[in-house]
Amino acid sequence: MNTNNTYLLVRPWLTLSALAITAITAAAQGPSIKPGGTTGQISGTVRDDAGVPVAGAQVLVGRTFPIVGVTGARAFNTVTDAQGRYSVANLSAGSYKICPSAADRQLLDPCLWAAKQPLVNLVAGQNAVVNVALETGSYVQVRVDDPGAKVAAVENQNSGVRPYSLSIRSTHGTPIDLDEMARDKNGRNYWVLVPKATDVALKFDPGQMNVSRQDGSKVSATDASETVRGLDSATAITPPAGKGPGAAPGPVAATFLRFQVNYL
Repeated sequence: MNTNNTYLLVRPWLTLSALAITAITAAAQGPSIKPGGTTGQISGTVRDDAGVPVAGAQVLVGRTFPIVGVTGARAFNTVTDAQGRYSVANLSAGSYKICPSAADRQLLDPCLWAAKQPLVNLVAGQNAVVNVALETGSYVQVRVDDPGAKVAAVENQNSGVRPYSLSIRSTHGTPIDLDEMARDKNGRNYWVLVPKATDVALKFDPGQMNVSRQDGSKVSATDASETVRGLDSATAITPPAGKGPGAAPGPVAATFLRFQVNYL
């Protein structure tokens, strides 16, 4: 008999201080032990919130306990097949976290956003089955207007290092940097995937640059985070071809913020 855990990231409601997720479904059966085995295996299927298998999802299986005194790799990567199945074998006994990632399909990573992360305690000789269901998220887009190309000038002086930072924090406090998805002569666009219908905190640290919001107020590193909300599919924008969510043209739910770089 296999251990069978199914984790479902359901629609959450996040405030600036905490995220409450209404439910996570977990069904467990007893372990399957192979007498004399010294290692175990973790396998399962990744599906979206409509129950469709997610092919090509990146799956990180990471050891969470014990850590001290353990030799060898602590994290293992694999990719789901056409039926959404994954498998990682030859694992030593311990606790593991299973983190599927498919942001290009607008699906949230449960290790970042679920109230309860997909975890399993693996014993020697066990074949643990952990099925994971991913929730569809919403994108937040941030436009940084820079008509004077001041950002590029600073990057050229600093070996390409961006002079400001844009990030949000996940349910578990993990900082997530916004990805640059497109740029033009007048500025840059950034994207980040967040839960739908949810308030999240976005932090813009301008570094040594002078940056203002759309209302003209100056952005400071000591400012409180901006409150942004992941929208549902009622509001959509279309990313450029080859950029943004899904790396293909088509409407996606997104929130839009704008900042202006003024001078150094």
